Amino acid sequence: MTTDDVLATEPDAPAFNPDEWPTPDHWSDAARDAFLSVIEQRPELAGAELAQLEQAAELVTTADLMMSVAARTDYVLNGSQGQTVISGAVTESRLARQAAGQMLARLAPLSSSQLRKVSGLRQGKQL
Repeated sequence: MTTDDVLATEPDAPAFNPDEWPTPDHWSDAARDAFLSVIEQRPELAGAELAQLEQAAELVTTADLMMSVAARTDYVLNGSQGQTVISGAVTESRLARQAAGQMLARLAPLSSSQLRKVSGLRQGKQL
């Protein structure tokens, strides 16, 4: 019996059902998508790895909230001497996304479209 014969007789894995993984209501769509994408790739996650994935989703949600805060002021504020400065929420969002991306990369490789979504990047014009 060859490996192909064994693989052909193994039952198919059950289809991924995201409804089996309820997520907190406060998570952003990007956080929920990242969480479910990793769970789909690694349904066996448990313990510390699952906690790390949940923390990454929280960070993505925080990043989305920070960008929402920054957007309300057109991403700039008045500094202590009246000068225009970039909103601190922009920096906090970037740092949260960076940390979340590092955590997600350790758990499961994401496709380039998933990485763009999590990082908030959009597909640019192809040259």
